Order: sequence, then structure tokens, then C-alpha cells
Amino acid sequence: LQGAVRANASDSQAWAALGVALCQLKRPEDGVRALEKAIALAPGQASFHYNLGRAHELLGKAPEALHAYRRASELDPKHQQSS
Repeated sequence: LQGAVRANASDSQAWAALGVALCQLKRPEDGVRALEKAIALAPGQASFHYNLGRAHELLGKAPEALHAYRRASELDPKHQQSS
């Protein structure tokens, strides 16, 4: 995934996938940075905000997580993971 991001730094999906993968690898700080980059590129993607919330949750940052979950829900009230 890091290669995909290097090859196309404007690919929001690649940044988001990298962020999720980093969280799964127990590197949530790096995951937050990657997800924030994905959101900067595509701020209307509810799933990016939801995954950012999960990353903040892993870091024990409840207020930040709640903010991200709320934003995901605002963007897509039917988003299955943001409810």
C-alpha cells in the first residue's frame, strides 16, 4: 500500500486503505495521519471519517473519535458503520 501511495499521492482510496492497514498493524498514530490525508483529498467520504474515528478510539482519544463518527453520520446517515 505504501507503494501505491508513493505512486499516486493523490489517491484518497490508497491513503485510506493504508490508514486502516496501519491501524491493524497496531500503528494507529500512523493510521490517523494516513486517514487525515485521505480526508483532505476526499472530505465527503463517510467511510474515511468512520475509520478515522476507529483509529482515534484505538489511541484512547474518545472526543476525537466521537467527532469523526458524527461527521461520518452527517455525510451519510445510512452509512452502515457510522450508526
